[in-house]
Amino acid sequence: GGTPADSHALWMESRVAEGWTYGAIKDFATKSSPCLVPYAELPEAQRRKDALFQASVRAMAAALS
Repeated sequence: GGTPADSHALWMESRVAEGWTYGAIKDFATKSSPCLVPYAELPEAQRRKDALFQASVRAMAAALS
C-alpha cells in the first residue's frame, strides 16, 4: 500500500534481505541491481513504471473484490 515510494522501500527491504546489493547492471548471479537506491534517486522511467504497476495492482484488486 501507500505511495510508489513506500512500495519501492518495501521492495528494496525484501531484496536486501535476500542478499541483493547495488550494482550498475541487474545481475541475478551476483544479486546486484541498479534499482537498489532510494525512490527519489530512481530514474524517471523507473518511477513511472512503479506507479503504473501499482495502479494496475489496485485496479485488479478492485475488480476482484
